[in-house]
Amino acid sequence: MQKSFPFSIFYRAKEIRRDEMVKSVRRDIVLATAMIAAVFLMLLVGSAAADHACVANDGTAFFCGSLVNKSCILNGTMNCPDTQGITVGADNIVIDGNGFTMDGINNGNCPIIGGFEDLRSGINNFGYDNVTIKDVEVKNFCHGMQLKNCENTTIDSCTVHDNGNASYFTYGLVLRPRVCNSTITGCEIYNTTGYMVGFCEDGGAGIYLHTASNYNKIINNTFYGNRLSGIFAKACCEFNYVAHNDVHENGMYDTEELGLMVGGIRLQCINTDSWTIEYNDVTDNYGPGIFVGGRYNIIKYNDIKGSKNIGSWGSGFGICMGRSDGGSYENTLIENMVCNNEDTDISVVAESLINTGYNNTCDTTHNYNDDGALGCSYGCSAAPDLVITDKTEEWIDLYNRTYNISYTIKNRGTVSATESTTSISIDGTEVATGAVMVLAVGETFTNTLGPFSMSRIRDTIMICADSKGNVTESEEGNNCCDKVFEYPGMPTEVHPPTSFLIWGFVFYDGAPALNPTVTIKNINTSKEWHAESYANYNYYRVVLASGRDVNESEMLRFNATSPDGSQSFNHIITLDAIFNGGLFNFNITSEPEVIFDTGECTYPSISGTHNGTITPVQNTTVNRLYTYASAGTGGHTEYVRIWNESENVYGQGNWSGYPGDYHNVTISPALTLLQGHTYNYTLKTGSYPQIVHAKSKSVTGGNITCTKFTDANGKEYKNGIPAIRLFYEGQ
Repeated sequence: MQKSFPFSIFYRAKEIRRDEMVKSVRRDIVLATAMIAAVFLMLLVGSAAADHACVANDGTAFFCGSLVNKSCILNGTMNCPDTQGITVGADNIVIDGNGFTMDGINNGNCPIIGGFEDLRSGINNFGYDNVTIKDVEVKNFCHGMQLKNCENTTIDSCTVHDNGNASYFTYGLVLRPRVCNSTITGCEIYNTTGYMVGFCEDGGAGIYLHTASNYNKIINNTFYGNRLSGIFAKACCEFNYVAHNDVHENGMYDTEELGLMVGGIRLQCINTDSWTIEYNDVTDNYGPGIFVGGRYNIIKYNDIKGSKNIGSWGSGFGICMGRSDGGSYENTLIENMVCNNEDTDISVVAESLINTGYNNTCDTTHNYNDDGALGCSYGCSAAPDLVITDKTEEWIDLYNRTYNISYTIKNRGTVSATESTTSISIDGTEVATGAVMVLAVGETFTNTLGPFSMSRIRDTIMICADSKGNVTESEEGNNCCDKVFEYPGMPTEVHPPTSFLIWGFVFYDGAPALNPTVTIKNINTSKEWHAESYANYNYYRVVLASGRDVNESEMLRFNATSPDGSQSFNHIITLDAIFNGGLFNFNITSEPEVIFDTGECTYPSISGTHNGTITPVQNTTVNRLYTYASAGTGGHTEYVRIWNESENVYGQGNWSGYPGDYHNVTISPALTLLQGHTYNYTLKTGSYPQIVHAKSKSVTGGNITCTKFTDANGKEYKNGIPAIRLFYEGQ
């Protein structure tokens, strides 16, 4: 329940009577006198405790309250009962805790420093970029750590616990305001307290993101015992990535019925948009396991179980889209396990809020259905469910291209899984198997197999749990995980060719195009070259230099003209081409590029689900789909499916989120669409994609129709064709 409070609420927890302030000042004078005497005595006796500081390579020692302007390493526990711990004072530095502790001693001592939110913290970074804080324990401060107006901060392998004060808005880690492109990884954050009255500024969160803190990564952390929630975000924090975290036993029972906003992971604000939350274990929290107040978020592959009610009214949801005041719609749920929660497993506060998904497992829903299902696709039956939760590759010998593969299998089901076999396939061929013992509910098994040899510059690796089908599972379609593993570049012992040769022949309608003129332009650098050719012949060649003229991922624009015709196209340079020293027998034909393209369209625009057919006018092979977005928006396709049941043709693709090439979706497997044949399509879009406002249309490469378009508000149309381009990657 959203509450409003008078402005004085911010200061209610901080009021100090004048006589208490006088006593405090007197007490500080006494303490200061005692401290001076103690320091003098330590200097006389050479106490080792006086040496405990963060020490730079040149011997500079940064003690409690210091501004740190160079990289340093803790040489022991720093006890800071009355001051800040340390504050970053320069870009590009590393604070290495070396396994030691920053101890605030007394988290009841929370003087206001600057503004009401700037309380005494273990480590502060107020505006410096490219800073790393690692391997330090921070405890007994008001805030554990506080970041403001900075980018590319990394907090790695830190333990932040028992921070906060029940009379102040305090948190474990504070990212406020505008903390961007930062990473929090490998940390343990627990037992955070704070002032809690049912207000969205409430304290007690493990991590608190506020005010345009965007594009951050929160991965491989553990959150527990935090009074409000493990992770809490509000005030337009967007495009953040939360993955592989253990979020358990956070929140508290709302005894006073204040409407506390507790839970595991809470995207509280209606503008907490475009997050990806995946592969997290979110268990046994008070309140929702995951609360989604914003839009365009992708929630996938999470285990969300055991959420507990916070009062007689419930709220122990698994996943809750709980804002009916402008948020909680156009979110996508994919293959989450949402079971054994005290309230509804997946709940949407209003029927008008359209949220979609598929292949989720749950028993109860409210205003939510998976695609093609009533409720979730699968129920929480008493069965095991084996999934691959992590997969990594590690080079053994970069020169000889050998590597190991490590993987983790988890039983996400509700009963133990019997013994099973895991298989590894590379480029479609099974190359290894591994035995897996009995796995209890929630138990994981990690194994490493190898070595494997990379044949060229990349391997497509697929790992499948229960590959022999020995275990009867609640969901049989989620056992496999695939990934393309690429060679990172040449080892120092190998030097790529200095020359990059491009040669081939030019054709028109299958016949040689004599006397061609071929120009090649590097789109990235604007350099242009004219290829050599020979009279009365269709051959061309040009010699460039790799590393100078062309580099991996750069795009070359080819333009070939002859008396017969002309052709222009783009080609992206791959690492394979760099390694081989060029593009050989790279022929050019004047036949038009084979694509299917509706072109750009006009307003109005809205997201939704498109269903219809496409009929190509020529054979077309496709594996990518591009979505035309309305100007200034992030319009995109979140899910695409193209099929023809009678021809056994089927391909689909899922959106991977805003970071990166978000306009394009990969369709797998690649499809060959035959001339004159009709194929069905389903597209689910997000944000504001362009729409062709017609029932059918002749477009470049064929014809496209709309059988039904259901917009984000649930309204149905017969004239809503998605504005898209189908093509084959590399054309």
